[in-house]
Amino acid sequence: MNSSRIWFATLSVIADFSPMAYWHMSNGAKFWFPLTSREQLSENRFAEEPFTYDEIVSVIVFSEFRFHQAISPSEWADLRRSLLNIPGLLCEEQTDVVYGPASPPNQALYLTVPSL
Repeated sequence: MNSSRIWFATLSVIADFSPMAYWHMSNGAKFWFPLTSREQLSENRFAEEPFTYDEIVSVIVFSEFRFHQAISPSEWADLRRSLLNIPGLLCEEQTDVVYGPASPPNQALYLTVPSL
């Protein structure tokens, strides 16, 4: 599976659960951006954003986030399990992560796709 397909599968899962996410792109941009629907995605790029999945360096999804509703523990377990089952996705589990305005206590998944 190529990196665009891995990211598409990953982002589809993220869109289903809608956790707050912190993005790092290959052009150096870093930003907060929640996915709330699969309609935001097309096969190899975002439907309404000017970049492709191949430009993603990493995505961090959070269980809790100030100014955004936390997802329930059962949803977090389902999100975690769904992401861990995506072939080719590297998923590093983190706790008490600080990326302003995110602050502990929280859990996060640091998601990357290795170069293929």
